[in-house]
Amino acid sequence: MTSLHSASPQTRIHARQLLTRAALTAMLAVLLNGTLYAATAARGVFPPDVIIPAAGRPMSFPPVMLASVLGVIGATLTLALLARLTRHPIRNFRVLGGVILLASFVTPFSIPNIPIPMLLTLDAMHVIVAVLCLTLLPGRAKEA
Repeated sequence: MTSLHSASPQTRIHARQLLTRAALTAMLAVLLNGTLYAATAARGVFPPDVIIPAAGRPMSFPPVMLASVLGVIGATLTLALLARLTRHPIRNFRVLGGVILLASFVTPFSIPNIPIPMLLTLDAMHVIVAVLCLTLLPGRAKEA
């Protein structure tokens, strides 16, 4: 089995296991964010007159799912890279993930005229993906 070794021999992240955990994490992110989107959209949290600049149209289910999966892919690649380059990849991954999560709270503000419930829901979706990634991707790997 291929391992992504860090500079520290105590931490081993096996590539196959990481890919398996990434697939599980992506499925859970899609399930949870999809459920949150469906529940809040049914209550009018995503008004059709609020246009997402990058998409040029209102928020819909497919972009939510795509963003969830892309977040997991980015986190997986980051953890793999940190496992190769750093002594404490899991700790570094969690610190970096926390910083990226905080930075992600700013992105909904780029949507013109965003209602507060929509902003909070999008930020909650960011939290869901981050918590899943930061807890599930490292698995049971331990650092000394």
